[in-house]
Amino acid sequence: MAETKKKSAFGKDNSAALKGVGIIMLMFIHCFGAEYRFRGFDIDFSPFTQEAFVSFCGYLKICVSLFAFVSGFGLYLSASKKCTDGKTSTNWVIDRYFKTFSGFWFVFVVFFVITQVFAKLPEKTYFDDGIFQGISYIVLDFFCLGEIFDTPYLNGSWWYMGAALFYIVITPFICASDKKFGLLTTTALVIILPRIVLNSKFYGTVNAYSFIIAYLLGMIFAKYNLFDKLENINIKGNKNIANILLFVSMLVILPASYRLWNILPLEDVWEYHYGIAPLFVIIFCQKFLFKIQVLNKVLAFFGKHSMNIFLIHTFFRRDLIKDFLFGLGNPWLTIITLFAISLVCSIVIEYVKKFIKYDSFIDKLKIRLTTDRAVNN
Repeated sequence: MAETKKKSAFGKDNSAALKGVGIIMLMFIHCFGAEYRFRGFDIDFSPFTQEAFVSFCGYLKICVSLFAFVSGFGLYLSASKKCTDGKTSTNWVIDRYFKTFSGFWFVFVVFFVITQVFAKLPEKTYFDDGIFQGISYIVLDFFCLGEIFDTPYLNGSWWYMGAALFYIVITPFICASDKKFGLLTTTALVIILPRIVLNSKFYGTVNAYSFIIAYLLGMIFAKYNLFDKLENINIKGNKNIANILLFVSMLVILPASYRLWNILPLEDVWEYHYGIAPLFVIIFCQKFLFKIQVLNKVLAFFGKHSMNIFLIHTFFRRDLIKDFLFGLGNPWLTIITLFAISLVCSIVIEYVKKFIKYDSFIDKLKIRLTTDRAVNN
């Protein structure tokens, strides 16, 4: 009888649930992570102080690391099996590029039209330097190359699409280095060499390299099955004792981690802020939070819509209904309302894509490109 393949502890449902946690965090930081975001509005933060609420929302910037971790985990599992040479690596990059960015292209076109009609946002964003320059800006933004060429984004949050592209492109090189030198050595070199050669410190809060440790940690957890090992940890053969001790430890570690986040200077130890601190949250979610089945399903549902929510929520928060959202006067109402509107829009977007068979069209285009490459080579 053939062996049944053991299900990974960090399967698709849990990875989606982690993205669900991340997208909820994103709502907090993008609404109240800095005072300028709600300046001019009377917001009641009770029973918390405004300072405490804003500080905690700032900490939730780790949500970017959660997404980078999931990317590293999934990309490694895929590329380590499929990227065996230059040809297979190139085809893999093309495949992942279409898989990741086809949803972005659809949202780009839809909200380009909507924000032009209701806020003239594309006109204000792209065309200050003339029509031809503006068209080039649109093309670069559409293909997520704005970060590379330092050109305008229709939506400032979309800087991460450039980071996602960066992670996809470098993954075959990381996997090749892994086979030759080992993943731990490769990770050490990626982190240490820029500090030595470039004497660099922090790359900024909207830079792919700032979150590369989370991406690499995702790869490490994938290669060494660390979630499975964490799941099976025991003390003298007793998993319950180990789980209780780990849970109690996390109740100490997570507040201490948050405290260190505020104490340690970001520019000097950004590796802790966007690498180590998020890892504690990831482990807690995976080991304990996702064990609650109802919560896991809800978070996984949010995670499946996280890309669309990420892509569109800023338009509502900043350009279309800002006065309404912040005029609610309560941070929880603002966040819940923004999230709900974005989620409903995502559901509608997915329905329309399915109705017009958009994903089927993209799949055919992707197959055509990779097949043409194979023939030409």
